[in-house]
Amino acid sequence: ADLAKNFEPYRILWETAARMAHDADVWFDGAFLDPGLTYDNVDRSTQDWIRVMVGLANKQFRDPVFEKPKQVAAAVKTRAEGIRQHLPLIQALRTEGMQERHWVKVAAETSCPEVAHPTMALTLNRLLALGIEKHIEALMTISNQASAEHRIEVDLNGYENAWKPIEFDLLPHKDTGTYVLRGTEDIIQLLDDQLIQVQNLRGNPHIGLLESRRKQWEDLLTLLRATLDAWLKCQMAWLYLEPIFASDDIKKQLLEEAKRFAQVDQSWRAIQDKVLHMPKVIPTMKREKTGLLKLFNECNATLDHIQG
Repeated sequence: ADLAKNFEPYRILWETAARMAHDADVWFDGAFLDPGLTYDNVDRSTQDWIRVMVGLANKQFRDPVFEKPKQVAAAVKTRAEGIRQHLPLIQALRTEGMQERHWVKVAAETSCPEVAHPTMALTLNRLLALGIEKHIEALMTISNQASAEHRIEVDLNGYENAWKPIEFDLLPHKDTGTYVLRGTEDIIQLLDDQLIQVQNLRGNPHIGLLESRRKQWEDLLTLLRATLDAWLKCQMAWLYLEPIFASDDIKKQLLEEAKRFAQVDQSWRAIQDKVLHMPKVIPTMKREKTGLLKLFNECNATLDHIQG
C-alpha cells in the first residue's frame, strides 16, 4: 500500500506529461480545422495540467530529494504555459462561424494567400510559420464579425425551423362540401413575434451579407400576414353569404349578386382544396407567392360589392 501511495505522484506526473505531449502533437501538427481543436479544449486542458504540476511541485515534490521529478513538473508547466500563448490565435480562427469568406479576409489581412481556402492539411504549426499570429488584432476583428454573423444565422435558422411543423388547420364546414380556416391565433402570434424580431435584425451592425436572407424572410412573413388578413376577411363574408345564396328563392331575386357569389364560392372551394392537400404554411406561401393574396383580394372586392 505504501509503495502504491509513494508511486502515485510519479504516475500522475508521467501520465500528465504523456497526455500533454500527445495532445500538443495533435493540436500543432494535426488538422487545424479538426472539430477537436477548440479554444475551450486547449484552455481547459492546459489549465488542468498547470494546476496538477503546481500541486505536485508544492506538495509531493517539495522536498529537495525530489528535485528531478520537480524539474519535470516545472518543464511540463512551462510547456503548458507556452501552448497557452497561442490561445488568442486559436480563439480567433477556430471560432464558430468562420466561413470561407472570413478566411479570404484573413488571407488578405495577413498577406498569406494559402489560407484563403483552408483544407484539413492546414496545421497550427504552419500558421505560426507563416507569421499569422502577429496580426492577431486584425484576426480578432474578423473573428468577431464571423461570430456575430453566425449568431444571426442561428436566429434565422431558428425562425425557419419554428415554422416547419405549422400547418393551416382546415375544418369541414357543415354540409357545404368545403372547409374553413380555424386556429389561426397561434399562427398569428408566431408571425407577429417573428416579424418584430426579423425587423430588429435589420439594425444589427453585423447583418452584412445576411441582409438579403433576412429581407427575404421578412417579405415572406409580411406576405403571410397580408394573406391571412385577406383570407379571414373573405371567410367571414363567405360564412355570412353562403347560407343566404344557398336558397333558390334568393338566387332568383338577386340574380346578379348570386352570379357574383357563385364565382367567389368557386374560388373559395378551389383554394381550400389546394391548401388541404398541402397544408404546411411556409411551403404553401413559397409555392403560391402572391397568388393566394391576389385571389382573396379579388374575392373580397366581389363580396364587398355584393354586400354594398
